[in-house]
Amino acid sequence: MNSDSPIEAPPQPLTVPGKWVVIGVLLFGMLMAGGMWTYWKLNLAPFFPLQKALNEAFPKSSPRVDGGRHKNGPVILRIALHVDFRPEPTDPRVLAMIPKVVEIAKRQIKLESYEVLEVYVVSREAEQAPVRIKVELPVPELLKDPAAAIPKGKWTKI
Repeated sequence: MNSDSPIEAPPQPLTVPGKWVVIGVLLFGMLMAGGMWTYWKLNLAPFFPLQKALNEAFPKSSPRVDGGRHKNGPVILRIALHVDFRPEPTDPRVLAMIPKVVEIAKRQIKLESYEVLEVYVVSREAEQAPVRIKVELPVPELLKDPAAAIPKGKWTKI
């Protein structure tokens, strides 16, 4: 061995300065927040007037409204209302809510552009699974004669 030859150090891994990592994480967070805002604006904003009207009619119900078509299925308008009692399909409070929800929906949006109206009445009790009633109503029948269509709708306890 020749002691005059220089000893080469092993190659150093490439590193990124910490400030660039922080800047990258912040930019990624802003991009994700912008994406969420865009989703809310494009997909859920059309339902805000209906959601607000339902909240006024049913205080503390935290209404959620969504709509659209899922995998070539029917075009659905989905409304979920939270209640402070255990909902049953025969409960007069539930039976009184559904026609009122239908009337508010007819006033707030173009209900004729949907094929099915789904109304969920949900009760969340502490440390128990939520109790749900799902009512599926065909919109064409609902627009013709709401009083006859509501009892004929598909009522399911979930």
